[in-house]
Amino acid sequence: MYVDVALTTENHVRIHRRFHAASHENLLWQVHRAHTSAEEVFGARVTCIDVCECSREKFDKICARDVYFANICGKVIHCSAVCVIRAAMQPMVCKVANAFGRFSGLFGPHCNLLTSSTNSVTLFRAARHSRDVMVAIEHALNPETIATVTLHMLVATARIAHPICLQCVFVDRIFLTDSRWTAFTVVKTEEGAHMKSIALSHFDPEWIKSVGRDLQVPSKILLNITKNGAVNMFMSVQEMFSKDIEYKYVPLYDILVAIISKYT
Repeated sequence: MYVDVALTTENHVRIHRRFHAASHENLLWQVHRAHTSAEEVFGARVTCIDVCECSREKFDKICARDVYFANICGKVIHCSAVCVIRAAMQPMVCKVANAFGRFSGLFGPHCNLLTSSTNSVTLFRAARHSRDVMVAIEHALNPETIATVTLHMLVATARIAHPICLQCVFVDRIFLTDSRWTAFTVVKTEEGAHMKSIALSHFDPEWIKSVGRDLQVPSKILLNITKNGAVNMFMSVQEMFSKDIEYKYVPLYDILVAIISKYT
């Protein structure tokens, strides 16, 4: 059987768990384990336990997954404004106009490249691996026009192994009172009603060094947490681009995901 379990503590923390129980005895054991864990983590007695059946479809939506990258963004600064895009790629260029200006766009499986109308900057978007960015730049741009390549955003995603009660603010308080950063909760709009958002900034540089010697201090990380356990993390950071640069930030993302998993 598949069941949803909601536990409420005397300090008004409410958490959700979802189990696959092979028998009633197994269900009781899993509920008891969740009950004991909640009292240890939240430091308060559990006063209410609600148990109800759920469908296999709902159960399958909750599946833990380690950190992976959904979007890598950055820019190429050009030292020459002539012939930025290789001649062989010109037939695939399409004109793009958006709120940031007019661009020559190249869209491919590795990433998207947007070269400014002045040929001074090429932005890269929608890459999932730094190596893909390097392949795209190598094939699309004339190397003699490239001055620098920098990273400015890493978007990572992870999934924790249980549903999340978005109304429970205990995890918000944990982030807000942690001295390793400054945090604030983001006011929900109608579009964001399905998730909890917490923004982190002003990171302690010494702590960042303890996570990884070569890490640059992020200017901001926005955490979007959904009720189905997905955690989307938008990190703003300025650093020279290099192969596999994203993976050195995984330990930092892992720390944030562990906090969310423990206190929700």
